[in-house]
Amino acid sequence: MLDLSSLSKRPNKYFELDQENLQRLFQMALEVELFTIPLYMSGMYSIQGFHQINTGNNFYQGRQWPGMGPKYYSENEHPTNQDAFNKVFKVFIEEMLHLQIAANLNNAYGNKPKFTNNKLVDSDFGWKCYAKNKTEIPGIIDFNDLKDSSIYKDVKVNLEALNAEQIKLFLAIESSEHDLQEEIRDDKKYKYDNKLPFEEKIAEKPNLMFGSISGLYTSIITYLLIKYEDGQHMYSKGFFDNSIQRDHFNKMGNNNKKSEYEGLRTNLSDITSENIKFGEILRMINGILDQGEGLPLYELIFNLITSLIPHKDEAVRDTIVFLLTEIKFDSKNAIEKYEIELNKDLFNCTTPSCVIAVKTKIKKLNEVKATLAAMNILKADNSLLAVQPENRVDDAALKENHKSFDDVGNPIKSASEAARGGANGKMDHHEIFEAVEKLIAKPNYMTWDLYHANNNLIWGESNLITNQKDYIKNRINYPQLPPAEEIADAMNMVTQDIAIDHKKIPWHELLSKATTGTLKGLLMGMEEYWTIQTGQFPSPAMVGSGDRMSICWALLGKTPDLQIKPDSKVKNHLRDYHSCQGLYMPKKDKSEKDENDPWVKYGDLGCAAPAIYHSCKGTNTCRSEGGCGFVQAYEGGSNCGSPTNPSKNQEIKFVSVPGSNNCATTGGCAVPISALQMFPKPDGDLKQMKYKNEMTGDEEIINFEKGELVYDVAWKVYADRYKQKFSEKPEKPKTNIIRLIFPPST
Repeated sequence: MLDLSSLSKRPNKYFELDQENLQRLFQMALEVELFTIPLYMSGMYSIQGFHQINTGNNFYQGRQWPGMGPKYYSENEHPTNQDAFNKVFKVFIEEMLHLQIAANLNNAYGNKPKFTNNKLVDSDFGWKCYAKNKTEIPGIIDFNDLKDSSIYKDVKVNLEALNAEQIKLFLAIESSEHDLQEEIRDDKKYKYDNKLPFEEKIAEKPNLMFGSISGLYTSIITYLLIKYEDGQHMYSKGFFDNSIQRDHFNKMGNNNKKSEYEGLRTNLSDITSENIKFGEILRMINGILDQGEGLPLYELIFNLITSLIPHKDEAVRDTIVFLLTEIKFDSKNAIEKYEIELNKDLFNCTTPSCVIAVKTKIKKLNEVKATLAAMNILKADNSLLAVQPENRVDDAALKENHKSFDDVGNPIKSASEAARGGANGKMDHHEIFEAVEKLIAKPNYMTWDLYHANNNLIWGESNLITNQKDYIKNRINYPQLPPAEEIADAMNMVTQDIAIDHKKIPWHELLSKATTGTLKGLLMGMEEYWTIQTGQFPSPAMVGSGDRMSICWALLGKTPDLQIKPDSKVKNHLRDYHSCQGLYMPKKDKSEKDENDPWVKYGDLGCAAPAIYHSCKGTNTCRSEGGCGFVQAYEGGSNCGSPTNPSKNQEIKFVSVPGSNNCATTGGCAVPISALQMFPKPDGDLKQMKYKNEMTGDEEIINFEKGELVYDVAWKVYADRYKQKFSEKPEKPKTNIIRLIFPPST
């Protein structure tokens, strides 16, 4: 319940309590944005289909991998599955934007954003918020509290295929406060009736819920509006100057990217407590609500103003004027839109109680209109749209920042623009999911679980090639790549659950750990990203987690179980937790064995232990675990897939070569590395890198060429180090299954 009249001239003694509670509210906002990421990702990758990997070269001409990706298609095409994927992809990316905004707001108000060990993820990186019996969106709503007549009554909060039941969960998440309040049982509404500001610490209210995401953000706005006896508002009094602000979507500082959300404030890097304006904070929150529920501030502000109408004193009037002038509120436009919504509700009412409730709201709305008209602050602006223009993505920026190519490296229309821009870009998340709900109902819509149920799926090379003629060219140009038939055989070992050396492999558990391990790296990377003003957003870890989730759906017909925790490393183990297949260095006698070896459980796959699976150079936790991925700068500073090679006139820099990184967060990329991962063309003419041999301290040179398998380069270094220690060269292993089934990174 909001009563802004109680927020003026609040005693200064409450500031510390209010500040702590505001920080907790910001953390709750971050958690609810984070909550949607794996949920939407799983639904998105459950859609049956294939994708090509096109990175501006011809490495994978004629090849494709199971699992969908964003893609452009012409107006004459009507690919149901691709349309559904594109739409969910748009929402998924914007949830990352909302997560960024929430993290920046946390830092701006003195709360270090916590991505790990919170209400969603336990200390061992298992996700505890999803399960078949879960009914609660953390901090928002419990579906058990809804009326029996509610369409959301039996919704479960779990990772499932994107079907008719799962889309109800997605729609509930993106529903407005207005819609969800109508669904709550009368005897449960007390749970969501929060008296603000709280008189006790939120930390002492473990079951606190707000009824909707907009309800949570409304409470945040209310706290920011508190005015203390000293004349300061919380939005300025509680603001931390020089906080770490990061931006993955808009131009910030000297980065070269084109801003994708030019009209939306996404960070507060140029704001101080001296020049801060409340409207700038509301612009950020407005963007989240506008894109998500399609609820710009019109209903939120209406609720705030309604609470002030009964009061006649000058202080209340000043609060209204302040509120509307600070945000440059388009009150006439907003009221008209809200009036339309209420008339629709009245038309759809089927019970007398519904008619009374809606007419009561219409009466209050008329009171607001009269009050604002008397104040001479009723004004009009632009036309009504689902997502306001200032909060939409810029199609031109998508085209510039996210180029697409065909399988021989020719530029084609941007897949990201097709998915996130155009008509999709104008739709809020609730509208998107309403459209997806219609696509799901089509007879040609298919998810991987149904595809497996309806087919005795046996993979063949025909599944993995797009065109026989192009595939033959690929085999001629890059004979070092495993043939499609070998990859299909590896996939069948997983899909058909074929024993390896008479031992069954728990593939679902292993692929689940591959996913949770990558998500662990993503969470740790983001926590560091908003703690230290250096480095880059761990987007390769995001892509990697999607690849692993996608492969699990495609090969097994089910989602990874994110409750399965990643393995932990065993202290004082007899052999290193090496970076990839066969690249471990025995600590003592190379013949020494360990009966408790963590590799044993998964058979002799010959690859790294699941305890160190990750997908980005910045997410490994120790030396020699940097992955067999691309050559990276010794001191860090580049992203995966972007070798930091100096030009031909520069001095050769030391690098942390694949399989030989000198410390945590440096080295290559994925563990395990795809058997098809090749080096792109080096920058300039440089084709060799200098590194320090860890055994001798001597300088060594490693050569690599465009199109060379990164694993082969890693093996060169490993074999050299091994020979120095044991006076013999190791035997190179046969490519294993886990490396064959994972696609190469982009």
